[in-house]
Amino acid sequence: MDRPRGARTYSDAERRRLAERPEALAALRAGLYAEGEARFASRSGDRVAAAAAQAAARSHLYSQVADPGLRDALTPRYAFGCKRVLLSDEFYPAVASDAVTLEPSALAGVDGSTLESARGRRFVADALVLATGFSAGRQPYAELVRGEHGTTLAEHWSAGMTSFASTVVSGFPNLFVLNGPNASLGHNSAVLMIETQADYATRALARRDAAGGVLRVDPAAERDYTAEIDRAAASTPWLTGGCRNWYVDDRSGRLTLLWPGTAEAFRARLDRADGREFVPSPARRR
Repeated sequence: MDRPRGARTYSDAERRRLAERPEALAALRAGLYAEGEARFASRSGDRVAAAAAQAAARSHLYSQVADPGLRDALTPRYAFGCKRVLLSDEFYPAVASDAVTLEPSALAGVDGSTLESARGRRFVADALVLATGFSAGRQPYAELVRGEHGTTLAEHWSAGMTSFASTVVSGFPNLFVLNGPNASLGHNSAVLMIETQADYATRALARRDAAGGVLRVDPAAERDYTAEIDRAAASTPWLTGGCRNWYVDDRSGRLTLLWPGTAEAFRARLDRADGREFVPSPARRR
């Protein structure tokens, strides 16, 4: 059977080798990192890379789903990468099995144990699981965090999340948000982003004493960083690919979840931050 993801279980011998040889583990991690970074081109709008990835995806679909009608229902009508790409060896075979009936329209109503679809089809069900997704752009903790002037983080982000370095926010001194605004990825591991943010936070905190103990983000630095993100995102499939995804804030239409670049570019960008993003303390101004 075709296995597009190529997932497998590491053997006991392989596990022992990785445990005993740190350089082997580092090499494996570096290889996985490079493999992930190479996927960015196809997700971000490179036509050649996107066409190759789409062709591979269609090949997997055709090899794993025999029914033409089901294949058509499973074929996206939007640009490759516009939604998060599912990498799975089991999804197509599961949907194509006798255990699954795909209804390609929304749930319109529930009458007792009978479900009715938007196309008028009815199904009798023993249980109903509502997988309605989540509001990634509206972080739940934001309602609980108040800045120095009493504004909540949710109010500050009422038109979509903003920050400097995807980590610090104007009006909220000494606050560091990991995996927050524009710190997610659609092509590689978010762990890489969090590691970069942690390094940035460590460097910033080392400057805290010189800043009078308080790190206040300059609003202009946040605005400039946000504009930088918007420019980089403007032509990507996440905004122009013809789909609705959870990367984009529905209030502003801005890309607020994803970093519109590689993990390496994110590290380089945060490495350039030299402390000028923070407002000098009154003591330092005199």
